[in-house]
Amino acid sequence: KVKHINLVQDITKLTIDNEMYDLIIVWHVFEHIKEDVKAMSEVFRILKPSGKVLVNVPIYPIDNEVTYEDSIIKYEDYEKVYGHYDHCRGCGLDYYKKFEAEGFNTEVLNIKNMDAKVILKHGLSKCHVVWCFSK
Repeated sequence: KVKHINLVQDITKLTIDNEMYDLIIVWHVFEHIKEDVKAMSEVFRILKPSGKVLVNVPIYPIDNEVTYEDSIIKYEDYEKVYGHYDHCRGCGLDYYKKFEAEGFNTEVLNIKNMDAKVILKHGLSKCHVVWCFSK
């Protein structure tokens, strides 16, 4: 068990009641989930009206504009294609559009525009993009 993880479930089929949370943080998760749209729908379902979801995925390659995924790519080729052995897509700066299609509103938080001390304090990277989605 890890201190900073307070819930372990399959994000594509959560056993949580509707509209339970005001704030959800999902950090470096969606790039691992083949059925990411199903997971987005579940997160939307458990979020209270006006609730917020902070989401970060690695943008691969850095500053990549367009998300790339192909269901016929073999698992052993994931690292070569997506930049990591267990990522099932290469997320682009357009990845937030999938959330919008599920009903979320988007605010983009560009880490590269933050003060260097804040970036260091929170262990961020200038190539991170954080989306703040609301219901």
